[in-house]
Order: sequence, then structure tokens, then C-alpha cells
Amino acid sequence: MKTIGNWQIEQSLGEGGQGWTFVVHRVDETEQFVLKKLKNPNRVERFRVEVEALRKLHHPNIITVIDYDLPRAGKGTACYYVSEYCPGGDLSKVDLREVPLLDKLRMFRQVCGAVATAHENHLLHRDLKPANILMRSDGSLVVADFGLCLDLTDTEERQTVTSEPVGPRHYMAPELEGGRDEDPQPNRDCYSLGKLLYYIISGRDLPRERHREPKYSILQPGCDPRLHFVYELFDKSIQEAPTGRFQ
Repeated sequence: MKTIGNWQIEQSLGEGGQGWTFVVHRVDETEQFVLKKLKNPNRVERFRVEVEALRKLHHPNIITVIDYDLPRAGKGTACYYVSEYCPGGDLSKVDLREVPLLDKLRMFRQVCGAVATAHENHLLHRDLKPANILMRSDGSLVVADFGLCLDLTDTEERQTVTSEPVGPRHYMAPELEGGRDEDPQPNRDCYSLGKLLYYIISGRDLPRERHREPKYSILQPGCDPRLHFVYELFDKSIQEAPTGRFQ
């Protein structure tokens, strides 16, 4: 069985844009974790930013880093980190159709609490989408994959990464589509949160700011009347103008 550091690989979870992920356990132990290994050596510094962000964020709904290894001066090592394993998978694979509206809102509140903690620590996630929200065995949600996060206090980093393309097309704020954000602000994540809430409730992606169009509206005849309050959240998050969103 192949090992990376002190971790034995059980199975592959697939390949993402930045690395490979595996279910692993410590040598001589059985508890499962997830190991993310960087595949592009040119992205080491971005990977380091992700690890450092996760290490300083402490919230019950933010993924917990257990171990990591980053290249050091004069020493070439494997570049990876190990985090908790969420056996429920990510939200893009979870069937929420039978979940009551109030429970869906409670799930969404967990994500909001996690993102609020990141913002309080001057970090933008910049890649909020169903595939980056994981479910634990107890049904609680975890915000993961801070691979595109941005530290607003790091002026040098802001100059080097604010021009890179970020986020999935249906979830990123309109001003990010050109690959340049001159003044990154938390309201970029607030836009994505609105899109995420739409997905949690409807089970589908929402193109741009079209939640009130008949084709995409979930305010259908006979719907739960409380959805009208949800639409107040949509209107203050899924909005093209950054100044019109929750900040």
C-alpha cells in the first residue's frame, strides 16, 4: 500500500484543478482522513496560502487540517495537507429534495457562519460552490477547498492573485468574470452564497441574476409561502451591482 509521509492511501477521491485527493489513515491506525497532494509545482505558494488559511481559521463548519508538509528551503518534500474526512460527500452529490425548507436554511446558516469567520479573518474564499461544501456523517456541513482564497491583509499577494480567474461560472460574482478584481471585497463571496442558497433549495444552478424569471423562479403556485422571505436574501446577494449586496 502506497504511503505519503506518515499516511497510507486507501483509495483515490479523484483529481481537481490543483491536486489529487485520497482517503488515507495513519500507519497502524484505522481512522480515515483526506490527503490533498499538490500536482503542479508552480503552485506551491498558492498551496501554502491555502494551508496557512485553514490553520488560522477555527470554526465548526470549516474543514480541519490534521497534518501538512510544504517544501522548505534546501529541501524538496511532498507538498500535501491532511484534513478530516466527510463521508457524506459534497453537496453536488447529495439529494436534498426531501429535506424540509427550514432544515435547508439551517444547513445554509452553517455555511454562512463559516464564511463569516473567514471574512472576520480578512480572508475571501472566492470559490464557494456545491462541490466545495462537504457533509459529515452527522449531516453537518463543512466549507472546504480554500485553494483560491485571498488574504486581504497581504498587499503583495493581492497584487499577484487578484488577476487570476476565480470561481465557477454560475457561482462567481459578475465582476470576476474578466479575471481581474481591482478591489476585492467580501461581497464577492456574498454573491456566491446567494447562488449556493438557490442550489440548496432548488437543486439546480442559477445562471446570473435570473432567480425571479419564470423559468428559474421557485415561487411557484402552492409553494411554501416562507420562500418569499428567502427571496429577500436572493435579492440582496444575487445582484449584479456589488454595492447592492450584503457587504
